[in-house]
Amino acid sequence: MKNVALALGALALCASGAHASESSWFGVVGSGGVLVPDPDLADFRRDVRPSSAWGLEARTGRGPWALGLRALTGSSAQDLGPIGAGGTNVAVDARTSRYELVARRHVTSFAGQALSFAASGGRARVAFDPGTVAVDDGAGGAIPVELAPVTNWTWGVGLALERALAPAWSAGLEADVATSRMDTAHRAGDAIVLESRSFTDVGVRVTLGWNTARRGSSR
Repeated sequence: MKNVALALGALALCASGAHASESSWFGVVGSGGVLVPDPDLADFRRDVRPSSAWGLEARTGRGPWALGLRALTGSSAQDLGPIGAGGTNVAVDARTSRYELVARRHVTSFAGQALSFAASGGRARVAFDPGTVAVDDGAGGAIPVELAPVTNWTWGVGLALERALAPAWSAGLEADVATSRMDTAHRAGDAIVLESRSFTDVGVRVTLGWNTARRGSSR
């Protein structure tokens, strides 16, 4: 009977610990790193070299699951070609911003690191700076043309490593791929080709986070 009582007591302690680990938490994570645009964007005169990117995410979670709202932004140069007055070349800055819902699942922990898988979905917006360019009118002058922002759906997956720095703070590294589909136009000989294409960007970022209940073994 004594052994049975001890076993029941141990089970009760385990159940109590599991229940405690299921408490909800809230956190904020900032990130900074690089964005690598899809190489196919070079067909549209986009600079596809790695460029800086940063983001901010608000998260809430329970147990091994977390749900977040994330904003990410990064930019690259967009060459529009010799469309300016007198055939001058025109280039703008193309800034891509993603606003997405992110679902995370803790996978495993090792050497003080927590590994998580993430899936995301939301909207991507490409805005141009300047938003208006002067285009040659063929008669020695120029006419202003507005470059309207382009908005489309985006979805992606990623992995994240996270390590606790203090009871409420953590640092980590995350990498993801994000795909978006957009309508495009490009010249093929003397014709203008209109088509819908998908592009996949790669992001790698360092993170710094704070949350209300850091539990190294639960996520």
